[in-house]
Amino acid sequence: MPKIIKGSILQWITESAESYVVKPMVDSPKDLLECVLYAMDDQCFVIQLNGDVKLPYIREKKEIISALNSGKAIQRTIHPNTKQICADENYIDKHRHSRDRAFELIQEIVEDEPNIYFSEKRGQLVKSVVEKHKVTKSEIYKFLYRYWVGGNTKNALLPCYDRCGAPGKDRVISTEDASGDLKNGVAKRGRPSKKKKLNPDFEGVNVTEEDKKIFNIAIKLYYSKQGNRPLTAVYQKMKVHFYSIGKRFERGVVVNVMPPSHTVPTYGQFRYWFNKLQDYAETQRKRLGEKKYNLVARAILGDSTKMANGPGSLYQIDATIADVYLVSLLDPTRIIGRPVVYFVKDVFSRMVVGLYVGLESPSWTAAMMAIANTAADKVAFCAEYGIEISEHEWPCRYLCEKFVGDGGELLSINSDALVDRLNIGVANCAPYRGDLKAIVERQFGITNEKVIDWLPGAVHDIGPGERDHRLDATLNIHQFTKLIIVMVLEHNQCQWLNDYRLDRAMIADKVDPIPLKLWNWGILNRSGHLREKTQDVIKLALMPRDTASVTEKGIYFRKMYYTCDLALREQWYVEARMKGRWNVEVSYDIRKADIIYLIKKDKTFETCCLVDADARFKGASVEEVQDFFEIQDIKSKVHETEAIQSSARLHAMLEAELSDARARSKDRSRPEVSNSRRVKEIKENRLVAKQQAREKEAFDLKPTKQNMEPAKVLAFAGEIKDQAKVRTAAEQQMDLLATIKESEKGDS
Repeated sequence: MPKIIKGSILQWITESAESYVVKPMVDSPKDLLECVLYAMDDQCFVIQLNGDVKLPYIREKKEIISALNSGKAIQRTIHPNTKQICADENYIDKHRHSRDRAFELIQEIVEDEPNIYFSEKRGQLVKSVVEKHKVTKSEIYKFLYRYWVGGNTKNALLPCYDRCGAPGKDRVISTEDASGDLKNGVAKRGRPSKKKKLNPDFEGVNVTEEDKKIFNIAIKLYYSKQGNRPLTAVYQKMKVHFYSIGKRFERGVVVNVMPPSHTVPTYGQFRYWFNKLQDYAETQRKRLGEKKYNLVARAILGDSTKMANGPGSLYQIDATIADVYLVSLLDPTRIIGRPVVYFVKDVFSRMVVGLYVGLESPSWTAAMMAIANTAADKVAFCAEYGIEISEHEWPCRYLCEKFVGDGGELLSINSDALVDRLNIGVANCAPYRGDLKAIVERQFGITNEKVIDWLPGAVHDIGPGERDHRLDATLNIHQFTKLIIVMVLEHNQCQWLNDYRLDRAMIADKVDPIPLKLWNWGILNRSGHLREKTQDVIKLALMPRDTASVTEKGIYFRKMYYTCDLALREQWYVEARMKGRWNVEVSYDIRKADIIYLIKKDKTFETCCLVDADARFKGASVEEVQDFFEIQDIKSKVHETEAIQSSARLHAMLEAELSDARARSKDRSRPEVSNSRRVKEIKENRLVAKQQAREKEAFDLKPTKQNMEPAKVLAFAGEIKDQAKVRTAAEQQMDLLATIKESEKGDS
């Protein structure tokens, strides 16, 4: 059971926060954070750290514990205001007097617990402080709130000057005219010009709104669309075109007349406003092009780990075709090509949490294998390849909050299963932006360096006369997978991450930048992101879904019929025959047509197997079955011409025979017989016809040598060996009789 003590930080999940907060947050997408100020037996006083309520209020402990157990809230171990509480010593020394004065005003009342948390008693305590120190009530409440949300620490009363002022905002010169004339008593802003030392009139000008417009126009005209032209050249061209005061002829050409340099903005001013007003990223995109910008000029934030708050917050997934050729598991002389390798890495800890090695091309089928492996028991997984590990050596058997892919498999409609059925977010990188998931991309380079480059059959450039590396293939898929697992275990347990930036909490806890240690530290200090589900639930959610029909012959899906115990118990097929078919939702694995999974109303599943009539498709994939039916359909279309011709021939023969029969029935040479007599003579006529047919159909055998031979009994394939044994014993008996007769002749 979680312990609720003084200083505990409670994070209420956003989707359920409205039913728990005393006053709902206003336009805030963040989860509500509360700090426990005082804990009693059944109740505790809390204060909102990021809400609108500025005073303490009561929460029932059983309410908090119920929310923690149900996942509606989590208990954080790090205070959100740690930065202010743990301010550096220089800042504390500078503002120590201000902090100590504020604490002196509230020290007496904050130590009077729990009276300070009851509104009626708090009012009296605050009133006494106001009268004693001659301060305002609002000032006391301001200090109380800062003290409470700061973890009941003295440093919480330090001034927050980082939130003061107007950093980045323009200073308006209200008395300056449009020309920037300095004779109106407006001082030149900024650093004094060096020219002023020569002449006091060379003070320079302030940049006006009109100047800013000119700057923007010049940048768009001469900088954003002119390739690699430097900013200095843009400044010179801008002065000539926009600040000239006239024109004159010089050496036969018209030349712009420039004003004195101290009357126009300097290059420093132009560069300042260029950096301030310009969308630098957009400008560089136009100058370099999108692809080159992403390659050489994009912002390198330097630490994608900050995208993840803890283990399971964000997984990156990617695949590659391994640079090594493998051989068949059954026949080592057959080269089967290069395998596909999927890696799934946790961004926070850099742990490899899942993998897939197989022959499926990069697709959703292969990706769902890797995703399912992230939540698989790694002890059992390694045991399949003869590797014995303990749970703590690879403790990754959980799903995450969000997956990041490269716009391939996770961009397909099948990836909706992650969002809709497993409540996992999906993000995809833009094309040609593999750098956005560099953590998992780098794993392929590590795999090549540590494993693949040392294997027979590894891909390399083939020079003239050199042996084809494909002929050196030696490993099968099982052996290669085993090597990849060993490499992953070594990476997770021993890889020192030189580029990993430890935060202050990690440094304080002396955490080594090794994936396994970062994972374990994150589980203790940054938990709340991992999700645990059974393998059946995950696999069912990841497999594609479609609609099947319940018919009298079975559950019809992709031209095959299936059945299950549920349908038999509830007599679905009888009902379908009487009332007509209806649709049901099924999940299936494209690699195996033997089984589909019926999704029931309670979201559980029922396994459906092929009926006996469709047992011919056992062991085939859904794609192979679809190909079979498609080929059959094509053949039927091709055969359609022959069938039509055959039908026409049949009808022609029918017409000819009927015509002949009608002609004979109308033969006038036969005597006329009444219709009634014709009917009465049917039985007699049948007997006569029957006797004639018997005489014609009776067997008439003629004795021949072939007919006199006895019939041969053909043996089935399974009986050949037994009959061979029987013939061998008969031959031995004949040999024995011959020997006896020979001996009898000798005796006589």
